[in-house]
Amino acid sequence: HVIPVYHDQQAKTRRAEVAQEADFYGSMDGASKFVRGDAIAGILITAINIIGGIIVGVAQNNMSFGQAAETFTLLTVGDGLVSQVPALIISTAAGIIATRNTSDDNLGEQVGKQFKLHPKAIYIAASSWLL
Repeated sequence: HVIPVYHDQQAKTRRAEVAQEADFYGSMDGASKFVRGDAIAGILITAINIIGGIIVGVAQNNMSFGQAAETFTLLTVGDGLVSQVPALIISTAAGIIATRNTSDDNLGEQVGKQFKLHPKAIYIAASSWLL
């Protein structure tokens, strides 16, 4: 194996690249741990909602077990979609932001530049909230 010899400027550039890569992988590791924890919490909440719904349906609303299971499973799935879809969108956006942060500018400056470069996307997103 031949070990490359770097000159002063090349070494500085290479160190900066390695530092950027380390920051990127550290950010993605943190994001993946957050998403994993959020998914586990979502599964636990879903199980508790289904079991609790069946118990309440049978005990308090005089439903049959099958009717309570069908009703509260459907309601729990709807609740899960309502809560998990925004979490998925936020996680995806965080991943995109973390991967786009590769220049010397800080994240705030990069986000500001993106908003100025693509104002149409902001208008579309803002108008979709009105619907």
